[in-house]
Amino acid sequence: MSMDFDAPESRYLITSGNDAAMSIYDLSDTIRSGQRKFNPMVTINKAFRKGCHEKPISSVMWYTLDTGCFVSGSFDGTVKVWDTNLLEPVETISAYGPVYSVSMSRCISSQNLVAVGSKGENVILVDLRTGRGIHLLQGHTASVFSTAWSPGNPHHIVTGSADRTVRLWDIRRSGWIHSYNMSRRDPDPTLKRLVLDPTQVPYTEAASAKLDAPAAKRRKIDALEKAHDAAAVGVAWTPDSKNILSTGADKVMRLWETDTGINQMVSYSGTKYRVPLMNKIAVSTNGKLVYHPNGESVGVYEVKTGKKIHTLKGHYAPVTSMVYHTSLPEMYTGAADGSILVWTPFLDEIEELIERGGAASDDEEEEPDFWDSEDD
Repeated sequence: MSMDFDAPESRYLITSGNDAAMSIYDLSDTIRSGQRKFNPMVTINKAFRKGCHEKPISSVMWYTLDTGCFVSGSFDGTVKVWDTNLLEPVETISAYGPVYSVSMSRCISSQNLVAVGSKGENVILVDLRTGRGIHLLQGHTASVFSTAWSPGNPHHIVTGSADRTVRLWDIRRSGWIHSYNMSRRDPDPTLKRLVLDPTQVPYTEAASAKLDAPAAKRRKIDALEKAHDAAAVGVAWTPDSKNILSTGADKVMRLWETDTGINQMVSYSGTKYRVPLMNKIAVSTNGKLVYHPNGESVGVYEVKTGKKIHTLKGHYAPVTSMVYHTSLPEMYTGAADGSILVWTPFLDEIEELIERGGAASDDEEEEPDFWDSEDD
């Protein structure tokens, strides 16, 4: 299952599931009006419409600028671009086997590109204007499970793969910028020069050429460096783009410093890996908290310290997706049984817990419940 809010208003929630169906919810008059349950505006599935996916939909995302279209990726090996008004696909792109992730940059200056992670080793960049793949990000040596664009730079994207690596890319360059190494403790000086903000430093072909030689040497070393001891199945950025979080099938979540490549050695206790390929993590809009699926529950951790603030319990099947509301303190989680829960905190109490450095434990019998859940 996958979920996404539209960027302009955060009003419409789109979801997808294992039944190859997608649903759109209008949340403008639901939770905040006291309504406890709500139904979708529309559901799209192959039983009622032609051109739908034939297998489970692993990833779905709204177009960045408006709700006129959205993109979906499926285990049937296709990526579809949908017209929201017609509720029909206007483009279908074939990938390298099952599609695990589709993502678009939320930057207004983005170039209408969709990054596609699939069973193939290459990340496909699809141009929404033409519906065609225009570029391949080559470097991974196994399936690409997760892709995420930088919230602050429309040219940077991070990916996680079955080859156990987490790689940072600049789509204007050939090859990856960096492959994050879990054993790195010191800054990588070459990386810092490569991750310059294009809005502050002119990005020219001449400047790029000067960096190619050391970058090429570093890539030979990077090929041996791993971010996890098993497949890297989930990646996410902090809102300021200064850090990247990754989670793996090794049941470990890691925090990386983007511009130095340093593993910040933060320990997030109790993280689990229960649903193959589906460990999607989410970060709060203030960048303080990260949410990690731990079977039927969700662990809430402080990003910088790794302290476990709370455990969200309510699902009766493993959690497969989550999305944080962009303007309200609400977390939406979806589980393998098709249910969606909405979590709203008592802000004063949760902030007080963070300030005094409290941590929660999986072994605690009675845990203060700062979150209220709403059922779909």
